[in-house]
Amino acid sequence: MRIAIINQYSSAGGGSRFARALVAGLAQAEPASSFDLFADARAVHRDGLVNLFSVYPNVRILPLDGGAIVDVEQATGNSLVRAARDWAVQQGPILRTYRWAKVNILRRPLATPSLRLPPETLRVLDTYDVVYLAWPYSIEPFEVDVPVVATFHDFNFKHEFGNYSPELRENTERDMRGWLATSVQPVSSTRFIADELRQYYPDHVREPQVVFLSTFAVHDPSRAQVTSVQAKFSLPTGYLVCPSNTSPHKNLAGLLRALGKLKREGQRIPLVLTGFGTDDLNRLAAGNRELRALYQATFDLHDVRIEEGLKLGEDVFALGFVSDLEMDALIRGASAVIAPSRYEAGSGPALDAWKLGTLVISSNIPPVIEQMEYLHTCAYLFDPDDPAQMADVILAAVADDEAASAMVIESLAGMAAYTWVDVATGYLEVFRDVSSRPGR
Repeated sequence: MRIAIINQYSSAGGGSRFARALVAGLAQAEPASSFDLFADARAVHRDGLVNLFSVYPNVRILPLDGGAIVDVEQATGNSLVRAARDWAVQQGPILRTYRWAKVNILRRPLATPSLRLPPETLRVLDTYDVVYLAWPYSIEPFEVDVPVVATFHDFNFKHEFGNYSPELRENTERDMRGWLATSVQPVSSTRFIADELRQYYPDHVREPQVVFLSTFAVHDPSRAQVTSVQAKFSLPTGYLVCPSNTSPHKNLAGLLRALGKLKREGQRIPLVLTGFGTDDLNRLAAGNRELRALYQATFDLHDVRIEEGLKLGEDVFALGFVSDLEMDALIRGASAVIAPSRYEAGSGPALDAWKLGTLVISSNIPPVIEQMEYLHTCAYLFDPDDPAQMADVILAAVADDEAASAMVIESLAGMAAYTWVDVATGYLEVFRDVSSRPGR
């Protein structure tokens, strides 16, 4: 088979890690098939995708720039220009001026419009056996003469967390209805999300298929690497790590309240935050009036702030984005990974911790429990809407070395039995099924 994999999503977060892991799994699971990754040009340069996949002769990288296919050299040049522009508009006064001009002079909404693939790109896609969308969000539905498969990761925009502006919600809803009204084959990573798809889109054409995910951890950091990363960020021992972002459903406010409660009771447990926006906590504390005004609005919106007597650089270490290697080292060196989210398709941080031999403390939301049952992994669980219970569970987890060790050993065995090759095998079954349907 010839599979076209589209990942127009340029975020350095879970979406990109998912696509990279799946492509590697597909290349190993089906050496006789070819997999062409149509990736956003910024991700091609930033993540070194050409070098990353050079070990797989059946994988080819095709950069997308505004939906058009470009060569790697052109993608790299354009990526550097965009990176400089993106940095500039994130500076406080520039960002406010840019937003004002976009709305009042250019008459454009703040929400980024969905990507529209040009006709020449669609003609190329028609030459494949299957087209697969790794991230069917922020891309306009299109018609091609070959089967299309898409992973619908979650339906966050359907929930009232405050993550989506009205314009972005409207755009996303329009795209979702457009995709699910076609013959696209939906895939989800838990039955929980498949059930949400059926609930929100009862007129969907194809029944969703469920393929569970494996770990996103791509490195096996040594003790020396762990020590080096901890020293780089001046971290104490015995910390919890929460790979996340500041979106409300991630529930960082509840986590901070839980740790504040523990500190007031004489139990100080350091917390390391990584992911988009978390380093803005440092800007809030810096005392810069311009930055404080800008970022306080962000954290007021998301209800995340340093409170309860916690101190930055002492109790909470807000790192922002870190590299994949640094993330894996931070997880391995932690006393536990904590995932307090109120809504997910499943827990990526837990998947990484289970693989790297680190204890997991997690909210007891249904998709996480579903993951644990499927993978035969273990975690301490709490109600994400009860900070006091969260605090009690954290304290119990870090105080019981014997139980924690047993849970880590069982989880390591569970993750060893389910790799990205197994994930890819599940996806290949879906690809073969859609390509063999009559009237394709």
